[in-house]
Amino acid sequence: MADASVIEEIILLMLVRGIDLENYYDPNKYKTSWGGNPRGFKFELKHGIDDYIDFLGALKAKDSKFASESNFGHYLQKGYAFREVSNTSSIHVILRYGSPEDNLGKMWYSNIHVDSVGICSTRDKCNRCNYDYHKLPSHIVKDLKPQRKLSKVPIVGPLFK
Repeated sequence: MADASVIEEIILLMLVRGIDLENYYDPNKYKTSWGGNPRGFKFELKHGIDDYIDFLGALKAKDSKFASESNFGHYLQKGYAFREVSNTSSIHVILRYGSPEDNLGKMWYSNIHVDSVGICSTRDKCNRCNYDYHKLPSHIVKDLKPQRKLSKVPIVGPLFK
């Protein structure tokens, strides 16, 4: 069941950052939300692939508050992922095609949540995240779901290049 207060909070946070989720979110389509840390929600994109492309464009815009994840970040997220450029908590946006739940068919959807530890403090000239590796351990401990903490993160070599 979706928590309306979490959805409203994320919609407002995104609006303050220049992205109106009302362009992509239809409350009558699939959605789910969760509180706690990190809090957020997943929702089916209103117009499928067209919204996926438009949402990507908004996140990639020159005046966007977001930076694209590295290729490794996209791989870990199983979709196209963006992090808010921030030295404090930050919004993490993931766009995917697939099944958001085991019992649902494939769809274009977004997962947006607020990480308590932002790990993208600046962006490079290509609008990719410059990760703050000193914050990564805190992010793993505080923000990742217990089953994902270290089981899916290979700790070898340069992870984010």
